[in-house]
Amino acid sequence: GAKTAGSKRSATGGSKGCSIPEPERRGVTLAQLRKAQAYIAARCTAAGWTSTSGDTAGQPLRPEAAAVYDFDRYVVRPLTQQRRCSYAELVATKVQSPVWFASHWWGEPVATLVACLMQHLRDRKLGEDSPYWLHVCAYRPWDDGGATALDLGTAGFRKAMAAVVGTVCIIDPEARFFNRVWCLYETYVAIAVEGNGETPHKHDVYTAVRRGEAVGCTDGLAEVDSAKGRTVPWRDTGGAYAHKSHRESRFPATLIEQALNVKFETAAATEEADR
Repeated sequence: GAKTAGSKRSATGGSKGCSIPEPERRGVTLAQLRKAQAYIAARCTAAGWTSTSGDTAGQPLRPEAAAVYDFDRYVVRPLTQQRRCSYAELVATKVQSPVWFASHWWGEPVATLVACLMQHLRDRKLGEDSPYWLHVCAYRPWDDGGATALDLGTAGFRKAMAAVVGTVCIIDPEARFFNRVWCLYETYVAIAVEGNGETPHKHDVYTAVRRGEAVGCTDGLAEVDSAKGRTVPWRDTGGAYAHKSHRESRFPATLIEQALNVKFETAAATEEADR
């Protein structure tokens, strides 16, 4: 009906969508993710959404707590069902080849995921229209056999990772990222990827430190470090590397410790078959 059509337009920004046969070319921009975030904020409480995962499963869902699992259930699946497409194909008007691959736990709140990617975009000085590859936006829930379908995982996901500048891992504050099979598998593949032939595949790590704020450790100097390092006072106090050290100093040491104690053999998965 008209109400459903209006809701769909608010989530997609009025885009008529397109068809992108190759999963690895279904990137999404931060602007498109922010529209999805606004849709969640507008619909979550009004529509009586309940949490789909974790200790809060079945409880009323707050917009700021809506996780990627919830985004998949209440936004991606309902809005893509008619066209049997991916969310990227719903919001894009043309192929959006990703520049970076985003690896994250599906229990991560959409709000903190977006905050981390926004900070990464600023640090790397990417354009607002630079697409990221996110599994939840790239897969077709009606054709791929599920959110963690192995055919997409071994084909589209690997192809996407091989074609981008690098991978940015979004770590939740409780470090559950390091206890998820798919997150660890993506991290392993990201480290093993040789790059696009011109430059090595980069590996950045970001996390939310407080509401709306995020901090990241980058693989080498970030573009913001190089730019700031040429200005006063950084130019006279260590330059780009001093700025990098200052920028990354807020990254929680506890997450670094968790990363050093990863155990692949005990990592969890939503579907036991994925293990």
